[in-house]
Amino acid sequence: MSLDILIQIALGMLFAWLVMSIATTYLQEWVTRWMKLRPSMLEDAIRNMLSDKNMAAQFYDHPIIRGLHSGQERANKPSYLPAQQFALALFDMVKTAGTEGSLIQKGLYEVRTELEQMEARQTDWRSWFKKDNKVDATKALAEMDKLIQLARFAASTDIGAELVDAKLGELKAQIAEYTKQYPQFKQQIDDAVKLAEQQARDALAVKAAGNEKIPTGNPSLDELKSSLTVLMAINPELKVAIESLIDGVEHKAGDTENEIVKARQSVEKWFDSGMERVSGWYKRETQKSALIIGIVLALVFNMDSINLVTQLWQQPALREALSEQAAVYVNEHTDGVTDFSPTTDDLKKFEAQFSAINVPMGWIGAAYPVNAWNQLVDDNGVMVKTCTLNPVHPTDDYGIVAGGLCYPIINAPHFTDPVGIFLKIIGLVVSGMAAGQGAPFWFDVLRNLINFRSSVTSDKK
Repeated sequence: MSLDILIQIALGMLFAWLVMSIATTYLQEWVTRWMKLRPSMLEDAIRNMLSDKNMAAQFYDHPIIRGLHSGQERANKPSYLPAQQFALALFDMVKTAGTEGSLIQKGLYEVRTELEQMEARQTDWRSWFKKDNKVDATKALAEMDKLIQLARFAASTDIGAELVDAKLGELKAQIAEYTKQYPQFKQQIDDAVKLAEQQARDALAVKAAGNEKIPTGNPSLDELKSSLTVLMAINPELKVAIESLIDGVEHKAGDTENEIVKARQSVEKWFDSGMERVSGWYKRETQKSALIIGIVLALVFNMDSINLVTQLWQQPALREALSEQAAVYVNEHTDGVTDFSPTTDDLKKFEAQFSAINVPMGWIGAAYPVNAWNQLVDDNGVMVKTCTLNPVHPTDDYGIVAGGLCYPIINAPHFTDPVGIFLKIIGLVVSGMAAGQGAPFWFDVLRNLINFRSSVTSDKK
């Protein structure tokens, strides 16, 4: 057995697996974008770090973070967050945590969550068969967002006490109008406002008891710690987490300004460590999805590794053509495919290449017309072959008849062949698992094998 033949077979297999991996990557990127997997994982991590779903909602609606949203009306949450923006937004939220506006805002998020669920139900196709016109959830959600924006402005400590009181009065008046229009939420919103007023009074009492000054903007580290005392009643887990991060920074910094910088750097490191875990979760999820997508693709296109090896061994023209295509592809991509994002045109190009060299894949061959007895006859009326699912005679063709046409089943064992079915399953699973390894992996292996083949050829010369 020639070494060159074995290398050609290996090149053909590696190139087929590379193409499958590229197709898998294409579908995987589409699926992850459609499912919003990365933004969803990031949001779960933020929610865990802040220990409060409503505070996480406030975080994502903060102007610093809101600016990182994308899409129409900034509806798409970010896939990545810079650590500096996280720390700045968090510190600003801590500073305003005990204000009445911020506490009202948290309560409004509870109603907003219900409205989002209601909107999802109303836009679901199954809602077409149900008459539920009590509330236009989309309109109610838009008006709720206006209340939340007003509450955020009222929570600001930098606009002065007079303007804060004026904005609080305006907010409560707008809330009263909202509850008139949507009375089913009146009790819940009224309770949230009363709770916010009580918590705001408690926050003032805590600060007064500790002789703490209510922050008025540009806080020093002492003012930040004063703001953290309010979190004990609102979000004790977050309060303990931030306090442990900034504990002792005053001994590491030379002045007040550096104390805040050091405190932010500690929070940024905390965020970065959390994002490392998110990256790990995302990588594991994408590996699982790549494996599933790879097996589905192998099944749909009947990319059977065992059958392909057999055909490459038996057909010299096929293995030479496929190995040549592999060499051409590697030479065209000298920089590799580390950050390769395949396009539809790339996949069409591969499909055309595979079709031109007759790679053994697919389940159905070229259809041909048959008569009433499922037979193909020549111009002289002589029977050539019979289309049947149970081929017995040499002239029988394994296929399905539909609409006067025979669709031959190719690259597949007969259903009475258990060994063939078992090998087919193994071949498809191997192809699917190979596709899930990723295009960069197979490209590197393919390139190394081509280089090895070139060195062997040079030595012979």
